[in-house]
Amino acid sequence: MNNKQLDVWVYLTGILVAFSVLLPIISLPVLGEVSYHQVAEREANIVIAFCLVNPILLLLAKSRLVILPLTGVWVTLIFPAIKQLVKSDEGYFSQATGQANRITQEFAADLFMNVTEFSWGGYVFLAALVGFTITCALRAFR
Repeated sequence: MNNKQLDVWVYLTGILVAFSVLLPIISLPVLGEVSYHQVAEREANIVIAFCLVNPILLLLAKSRLVILPLTGVWVTLIFPAIKQLVKSDEGYFSQATGQANRITQEFAADLFMNVTEFSWGGYVFLAALVGFTITCALRAFR
């Protein structure tokens, strides 16, 4: 595969990851079909922004730098799990007010632990993320 073909695959997988963030990933009992964007809106917007930076880097002939947005996507996706690990003990009032968001926050933190519970959009998201990782790594180190 030459560099032009690899660039096209980076474009396509980046667009697919950005689009799949909006697809329904899982079905929760009370909430129904939920996308990653609904669960973690800020993180989803950051993932979309990183995915859209890659075509710009390739158009500017900075192909070695496509690994940076890829790293940003993975850090953004893993950040809720890291945040939950270092979470301090909270008081009763903050626990009571945070109870409504608990299910969605736990899902965002355990995103890759819930693969068996994914709906079709979750599998598209996972496949796009793997493809994006492979194509960006190949393009960066080629």
